[in-house]
Amino acid sequence: INAEYGGDPHIVGAHGQRFDFYGEPNAIYTLFSAPQFVVNMRLLSHGPKDRYIDVLFVHFRNVTLRFDTGSYHLSKMQARLNKQLAGVDDARVVVGDCQLRVELCDGHRIVVEQRVDTDTIDGKQQQLYHLDVKIDVPGCHNDFGGVLGETYRCDGVFQWTRSREEQFRVRTGRDVSKDSKFSPKSKCHDNAKEFGGRAAISGNTGKHTI
Repeated sequence: INAEYGGDPHIVGAHGQRFDFYGEPNAIYTLFSAPQFVVNMRLLSHGPKDRYIDVLFVHFRNVTLRFDTGSYHLSKMQARLNKQLAGVDDARVVVGDCQLRVELCDGHRIVVEQRVDTDTIDGKQQQLYHLDVKIDVPGCHNDFGGVLGETYRCDGVFQWTRSREEQFRVRTGRDVSKDSKFSPKSKCHDNAKEFGGRAAISGNTGKHTI
């Protein structure tokens, strides 16, 4: 099953759901949430046409990893992020195919890649650097949430209206805060118990395939 998020932006969910997400300029929204990690995205300052992601926050255990277009140098970012993850079990960042891959618990993976597109801003064509993200999980789960994450649920009751956008917004000051429920010693899921018999699923956040 594949899910996509991007374009104006357009979202294609893990079970074939299709809808547009516009958002507000420079606002932060929860893209994906799970009992053990959260992925938040910040949108570019202009839009709604082609309002891409320019910053991504990944909260895992007691660590917040930040990916942004302003400092996207693969080897340097890998070193910085792995330094943050030192002492955190079940997590590491690796580089491959011009991507940064965040390996979390077994079967949970976040792949981040920088892209560039051309758009017209104030009457001038400009290059826009933005992030695409792919999220892999061992299977559907009804604890998943977020703009994209809700499409990974097993119950199949997902419905979208634009009026729902605000419920996923992360208020200023909370984008890099530590969530008290994420302990540095928390255990990963028992995948056989939580996802046994389900097919692994993944989704990505852009016009391009990661």
